[in-house]
Amino acid sequence: MYGREAILLIDETKYLMIYDRMMSIIKEISYIREEARLMIQKAQDYMMQQTPEKEKRFIVSEKILCHNLAKKS
Repeated sequence: MYGREAILLIDETKYLMIYDRMMSIIKEISYIREEARLMIQKAQDYMMQQTPEKEKRFIVSEKILCHNLAKKS
């Protein structure tokens, strides 16, 4: 370096105390959770709109298959 002292990027980092970092995370977590909840709700609403509702109507005396969950063979 021609007689000069090298300056590294690691020398310029700011040191945060653990407590300060924890407090910043705690302040951000409620915003992140709310944003995630809204995104999930939006995705679920979109899925509901894309799925057509199929209503099955049965005719009296029509034979149907019935699955008995209580009976395990």
